[in-house]
Amino acid sequence: MSLVYVIYQAAQFFASIIGPGTIFMMITGALQVAIKSLSLSDCLIINLIPNLIFVIVSFNVKSSTQVDEVDNIVQLNTFETKVS
Repeated sequence: MSLVYVIYQAAQFFASIIGPGTIFMMITGALQVAIKSLSLSDCLIINLIPNLIFVIVSFNVKSSTQVDEVDNIVQLNTFETKVS
């Protein structure tokens, strides 16, 4: 293996970990700004619930049900956005 390829793989690994975490924290911060009465911890929990549901569903049901669940989660997140 070349050194350039190893560096490329390390960068891809780093980006795959940092990217979703950054988006998660941005949504949490946006919820806190949008709904001023909630603490950062409350916003974190509100943002964590749909993600945990999706992870549990992903491990336990068939792929067609997973697609339906993603649709439900998107509708839930859209509702959260419209409420604020």
